[in-house]
Amino acid sequence: MKLYENLLNAAHEDPYAIALEFMGMQFPYFLVAHDARRVAAGLVELGLKPGDSVGCMLPNIPQFVAVYY
Repeated sequence: MKLYENLLNAAHEDPYAIALEFMGMQFPYFLVAHDARRVAAGLVELGLKPGDSVGCMLPNIPQFVAVYY
């Protein structure tokens, strides 16, 4: 099983379970998975293909999780 599949499975099995908390805000799995898909779609739109490398230079914020996946 690939790492991103764990996120998608969690979002499918219990979408409203809290995936992460940040500064008093809670982010459920369905939202993290949705954001990860949006990041992936944006990268594809920029011309990236599976297997291409991407650097991620973000601080410890919720958006990092979406970009990581």
